Amino acid sequence: LPETTEKEPGGEATWRVRGKMFAMPDDHHHGAPAFAVWLKSDFETQRLLADSDPETFFVPPYQGKAGWVAARLPTPP
Repeated sequence: LPETTEKEPGGEATWRVRGKMFAMPDDHHHGAPAFAVWLKSDFETQRLLADSDPETFFVPPYQGKAGWVAARLPTPP
């Protein structure tokens, strides 16, 4: 994506546009049961996704209070 940069604060990648973070991985952070990606969103989209498919989408800790949404990703066999 144009203007996208990757930054690794604390050892895990984050993706940003003009310095503002819009995505970050969750590689079993704090004992999470699955690999996921956290995405900048708004509260309406967060609610719609989490309600429509709670097996895939969830409200992440920390950034969830700012409207972020997370998606569990399948792990390769």
